[in-house]
Amino acid sequence: MFVKKYVVLFINLFLLLLISSESLATAWPKTRAEFASLPPYCLARQGKQIGLTVSEVEIKKWERILGGGFLHVHHFCAALNTLKILDRGTPKEYELQGVIKEFDYVLTQSPKNFPLIPLINVEKGKVLLRLNQRGEAVREFLNAIKFKPNYTLPYAVLSDYYVQYGQEEEAKSILEEGLKHSPKSKMLMRRLAKLK
Repeated sequence: MFVKKYVVLFINLFLLLLISSESLATAWPKTRAEFASLPPYCLARQGKQIGLTVSEVEIKKWERILGGGFLHVHHFCAALNTLKILDRGTPKEYELQGVIKEFDYVLTQSPKNFPLIPLINVEKGKVLLRLNQRGEAVREFLNAIKFKPNYTLPYAVLSDYYVQYGQEEEAKSILEEGLKHSPKSKMLMRRLAKLK
């Protein structure tokens, strides 16, 4: 009786750990439908490994475009896929921290000239905002701008952040800076027009 009680307790603890680890796990894309909602380099990097048909031409194309970072880009894809799943409910802090770890993995493992670095910075910054880590988020947006000054997304996201917190002058300033580097950006012009 005593042994049976502990066996049942052990099984229950094991199942609880199994369920908890599943909720902590990164949601790696597994189906064509999941890959369809992600950037095309995700399928090129990971599809063949899980049994999906991917042309060698497509794989080689993304290897050429992304360079050495292609080897690690599936962690970014997994983070994006995880966010899509988490956004169906109310994500917990540790789940969002897990997404940040995937972003950080790609940022630390990829070459310094990896072309997706500014996009990863922006996505990481958006998750940091959700975690109310505003200073770190702003730093990520500024890192993206520093890496690629003519990339308009970080200017737009940063200006939205400033507007949300009542810092309209900072929002105008960052939009004007972005327009110096990308003068035809409709995304930035629209935001600036709303602030005038």
